[in-house]
Amino acid sequence: MERRQPNWFFAAIAVLAFGIAAFALGYALGGHRSHADEPSDIPKLEIHTSLDHLGVEQYIESSASFGHPTGVICNHGQNVAASKGKTFTCVASDASTFHVEITNPDDAEYVVTPG
Repeated sequence: MERRQPNWFFAAIAVLAFGIAAFALGYALGGHRSHADEPSDIPKLEIHTSLDHLGVEQYIESSASFGHPTGVICNHGQNVAASKGKTFTCVASDASTFHVEITNPDDAEYVVTPG
């Protein structure tokens, strides 16, 4: 008399094969992510590497609190490396000076002090 395997054995093999195939298909279609893909792993200073000197010059020239100076040139006409606490100087055509300190490089925030 020949002995036959129970039907549940073949059903378990089929379910296992289906699970492995589904996992492999999901992985192949991009269901995996490495931690390097996370935006939080990218240093923000790589995104905002410099502060545009033209924007600071226009801000100073348009500010009534500074007397609307003209011909303002900041950082010798060069963009400024963005880092917290970094300072640079702006000079107007009448030789008045303005000291600028970067307070939040991520959002390009700075403080301008005359003098």
